[in-house]
This record gives sequence, structure tokens and C-alpha cells, in this order.
Amino acid sequence: MTATVTRDLARAPTRGLARAATLGLSVALAGACLFAFVGLNAEGYWTDELFTLFLVNHHGGLAEVWRRALTDTHPPLYYFLLYGWGQAFGLSERSLRALSAIFCVGAVLVFAGGTRRTFSLNARLFAAACGAASPFWFIQSQNVRNYALCLLISAALATLAIQARVAVRAGGRTPLWILVGLVLLGAAGAFSHFYAFLATGILFAFLILTLNDWRLRLGLVVGGLAILAGELAYMRVLLHATQQNTHDMWFRADAGFFAAETFGALKGLLAPAALIGVLALAAAAFWPRRERAITRLSPDAGWSVWLGAAMVGGVIVAGIAISLLFAPSYSNMNLLIAGPYAWPALAALADLGAGRATGRWRGLALAVPPAALVLQLVSQAERWAPRGEPWRETAALVLQQDACAGQPIPVLLPARFGPPTPFFRTLARHDFYGFYFRGQDQRLAVYREAELVDPAQNPTLKPRVAGPGCPVVAWAVHDINRPQAQALADRLALAGGARPGAVRPVVFETWRPVWGYAKRIQAGFVFLRTDAR
Repeated sequence: MTATVTRDLARAPTRGLARAATLGLSVALAGACLFAFVGLNAEGYWTDELFTLFLVNHHGGLAEVWRRALTDTHPPLYYFLLYGWGQAFGLSERSLRALSAIFCVGAVLVFAGGTRRTFSLNARLFAAACGAASPFWFIQSQNVRNYALCLLISAALATLAIQARVAVRAGGRTPLWILVGLVLLGAAGAFSHFYAFLATGILFAFLILTLNDWRLRLGLVVGGLAILAGELAYMRVLLHATQQNTHDMWFRADAGFFAAETFGALKGLLAPAALIGVLALAAAAFWPRRERAITRLSPDAGWSVWLGAAMVGGVIVAGIAISLLFAPSYSNMNLLIAGPYAWPALAALADLGAGRATGRWRGLALAVPPAALVLQLVSQAERWAPRGEPWRETAALVLQQDACAGQPIPVLLPARFGPPTPFFRTLARHDFYGFYFRGQDQRLAVYREAELVDPAQNPTLKPRVAGPGCPVVAWAVHDINRPQAQALADRLALAGGARPGAVRPVVFETWRPVWGYAKRIQAGFVFLRTDAR
């Protein structure tokens, strides 16, 4: 006889182990949420965050936020929220990143609390802890970009969708508050990120096709068309105003790029510890053996797995199609906006693994996932390490050069961030290099690399290389690595009339979280005359 997985996973022989699993998963989730607020100012803002600061660092109100947001490629809702937050709490790293931490913590708590009628407590804790342990969640919880808000919106939409399924299967209609919540959150997602807009459309289509509730269907059709109309109107305005060349960015539209970004999204979705837990649960649920409890998922849990598959697969297909037909935009970060839709599948696997397992297999299903996720907290030590780009640190070194007081400082334009237009040159001077330069951004002269090594266009080059006086020959952050920096140093020396080696790059290293460890990278350089300290 087939038995449905119930909310209580603990059976009499293993009740103590089940309680220990609950405790371990609770510690893993609480620890990850707590660490989201630790080390908020351990690193300075990186390039994308500094661009976000450009959008909200003023006192012109929401109208000015709207005007500046039109120079970007993202919808403006997050910027509106961030502007109000910044006006209330300031623009420091600790203040602005705290909002992202709140959004990310809210995402896992909304899911864990909102799906209690579908999954057991341990299953919800496991899925939420996997989400909070993921590399993407780890990074976005302290990143002043719109991705944290999108994670919260996706988690809330996934939770409401599951609640709508529960209500419909119980024989009633979807409560009006769920329908209104789906439409409002769908609109919020659509005006926070264009991939959240794609996800909203896929979600509405899935609900219309799978839930037999005509009021829900009609409401989603009307609400979806209203969202689509608003999004198209905004895109029309944006395409005429944006300073970005959407066809000349770092995205590509070839099979190799799509595969690499999809694989990157998979790594961003599950940390190594979470993967260990998933494998343990999968083994407990599906490994062939003589004795296995016969069980299946509840209909609502099974439906939620299909929801996750449709959402993740749909966003992948839609992202590739958009990149091929319109403009390249496919990236692992954009895909991971739909990451919370995969959390129900993790919860379902936890219920299935614990429900089917017997004996030692049940011990495996209950013990390994929480143990692995608790150990994952060790990686949270990276919260105290600089993980972005050293705009703050390189600016400090340049400001320490007393011989350069009041003199112009040549800086390298971040070529991949935008074209060499007056807008992007001013952005680089005032809002990138100038943000940590203590209000002295007028001293900064922005050059492309070819201009930087040309004495006719860079009049400070030969005097700086020859010396004495100010030893700062150039300053570069973003879009440059150590071999490129060494090659540029030699070109600067030769163009300045000296031998290679006369200019040396002072290297600033940071740590980039990779799957399961942190990778040391060289992300910023100050080019000094060799005789300078």
C-alpha cells in the first residue's frame, strides 16, 4: 500500500535523529542569515555597485532616479527603493548592502514559512538552508544590485503559486489575496529585472495551464497583459535613452557561451555542501535495495517539482531566444533570478529521501544534509575578506603620494563597461575613480589605453616616467589582469622615453568566491615610477 509523505518525518526508531537533523538544519539556516549582515564594509564598492551609486547618489528625488536609470539596461524599481533607503540611512557600504541582506534573508524565510502545508519542517529547512548556502545568495546578500530583490520576489511568487495549488486542489477557488499578490509581485519583478519579467510570464502561463480555476486564469491573463503593456512602454523609452550599446557588451550569443553560463548557474545554485546533501537524499530515495519504504510525494509537492522544472527550463530557453533574436543578455546571474523556483524541488527530495529510507539509509538521509550544511558555515569567514574590486584601496595609495598633490592623475577607462563616450568618461572620472578620491575627481584624466600611452594625448606621461616629482604614471581598475598590467607598464615606460621596467604596477589582490573556495585575483593597479615607494 502506498503511503503519502506526511509533515512529520520522524519515526519512532529515529525520532532523536530527526530532531537532531531539525536542529542542525536550523543552525545552518540561522548561521547563513546571520552572516549576511557580517562584513558589510569589508570591501569597497565594486564597479557595478558604483554605477548603482551614480543612480541614487543625489537629492533630485525619484524623477532624477528615473532619468538616470534610463542610462542603464535594468528597470527602475530597485533603484527607487534604494534611493529612499539611502536617504534614510546613508550611502555607506554597510548601509546600502544591509538592504540586500534583508532581501536575501527575507527570501529564504518567506519560502520556509509559506510552504508549511506542502512540505515537512525538515524539508523546508533543508531547501532554505541550501538556498542560503548557495554562492549566488552569498554574493547577492551583500551586493548593491537588484538581484537580491529579485530573489525575494521569486521566492514569494513560488510560495504563492504553491498556495494557489493547495487551495485549488482542496476544491475551492484561489483566495483573492493570492491572485492579487501574484499580479503585484509579478509586476514588481518585471520592473526590477527583465529576466524576472520573463519568469513572471512563464509562471503565469504555467498556472493558467495547470490550475483549474477560471477566476485565477482570468485574473492572471488580465494582470499579465497589463504587466506586458507597461514593460513594453518602458522598454520603448529605455531603448531611446540608454547610454549602453546592448549589442557590444560582454555577453555573447554562441553555443559555448550559453553552455558555460548555464553551468555557472548550476554552480551558483548549489554549494558543494548542498550538493552533498542532495546526493545523500537522492541515494536514500532511489538507490536500489531490498528494503525500502514505499512512499510518494503529496500531489502538491509533486506539482511544485514540475513548477520548478518549468520555471528553470523556461527561463533558460527564453534567455537563449532573447539573446539570439534581439540582444545578447544570457548570463548565470540573470538565470539565477529564477533560482528560488528550484527550492521546492529540494524540499520535495528531502521529504522523499527521508520517507523512503529505512535503517541506515534513513540515518544517511537525516544526518548527512544538516552536517554538510553546518560545515558550509566555515566558508562564511570570507565575509571578512575583500571580494570585489579595489577602488577604495587603490585610491588610498594614490592619495598617499604627497608629490602628486594637486596634480592630474591619468586613469584607464574601463573599456568593457561602456563605450568611450563623454557620458562614460565622466562616469569613470566622477563616480568610479572619483568616488573614493575625496572629492578631487577633477584631477582625474580618463584615457583609453591607446590614448594613455600616447604622449601627444597624455601630456603627463613623459614627465612622470622621467621624474622627479609625482610618481603616479597611471591608475587602472576593472577589465585588466596582471599580465595585461605588466604589458601596459612596459608600454608606458617605452612611450615615456625609458626602458621596460622603469614603470611598475603595484598590484592589489582580492578574493573571488568560487565553487567551494575563494580564488585570489589581481583586480587593481597603480602604475608607479620604479624609484617610487
